[in-house]
Amino acid sequence: MDGGPKQPPMQEQQFITPRATQHSRLQSAERVEASIAQMGALFGQMANLVMAQGETIARIEDDVEAGLVDTEEGHREMQKFLEITKGNRGIILKVFALLVFFILLFMFWT
Repeated sequence: MDGGPKQPPMQEQQFITPRATQHSRLQSAERVEASIAQMGALFGQMANLVMAQGETIARIEDDVEAGLVDTEEGHREMQKFLEITKGNRGIILKVFALLVFFILLFMFWT
């Protein structure tokens, strides 16, 4: 036998390696579990944000629809006003012509 370092018997080497491997695998599994838990929390937060944005978008959509209804109603009222003024143009011109006639008549008579 030479004076080199003594190697442990083969059986002891087999027990050390699996135990160290199990420990590293356990740590890896715990890290993976922690990462999955973090991802779950992030997905939960994202779901809450999407839900909040969905409510905001629904309110915006309702406001746009209400604005469209108001705009259409305003357009109809403007068309009614245009029709009224078109129909009264003849009367307005006749009244103006009468006023001019009476003013001219008054100027020539005096």
